[in-house]
Amino acid sequence: MVSVIYGFTALTNVLVVNYFDRFITRLRFHIDRPSVTHLTGVACLSLAAKMEEAHVPLLLDLQVCSCF
Repeated sequence: MVSVIYGFTALTNVLVVNYFDRFITRLRFHIDRPSVTHLTGVACLSLAAKMEEAHVPLLLDLQVCSCF
């Protein structure tokens, strides 16, 4: 899990899920395309980390992580 690798707090994890849920319920989301799901998750993780964490990894580091 990315949160464990980077040491993110539980609040950051809650925000990631909240952002992701709010995004997929408002837009016509293509669930059949895994790349869209992956990129949406990375964007939500990046946004939540920027809101709550003191040290935020680069977006590329979050995207390349094989555990997402």
